[in-house]
Amino acid sequence: VMRYLLERNAPVDLSCLGTQGPKPIHWACRKGHSAIVQILLK
Repeated sequence: VMRYLLERNAPVDLSCLGTQGPKPIHWACRKGHSAIVQILLK
């Protein structure tokens, strides 16, 4: 699903600071989803 969204230019906020809580990359790291982390970093 993540790859599908990114291929269609879905917005992804990778900033580490925010008022709305953890960002997608933080959740992926916390939950051990290393493949998602790699996709987000590309």
